[in-house]
Amino acid sequence: MPVSPEQFSSLIQLVSQLQPMPAYQAAKELEMLKPEMTDEQRHAYEQALGDAQRQRKEIEKANAAATEDAFDQDED
Repeated sequence: MPVSPEQFSSLIQLVSQLQPMPAYQAAKELEMLKPEMTDEQRHAYEQALGDAQRQRKEIEKANAAATEDAFDQDED
């Protein structure tokens, strides 16, 4: 039985959130539903995971740079 578009859409939105726990839980559920996904849904899921990962890495880099800048200012 294919994954309903409504269920798929709501889980994809959660995967895209920056809050780690809801995103993880949604990804876990989508992973279990993966065998039932259409090819289009599977592609959208993989795309959403990649986009979310890139976004989190960019935020992590920005936070690291801000922390480093704050540390450098404290040394001056």
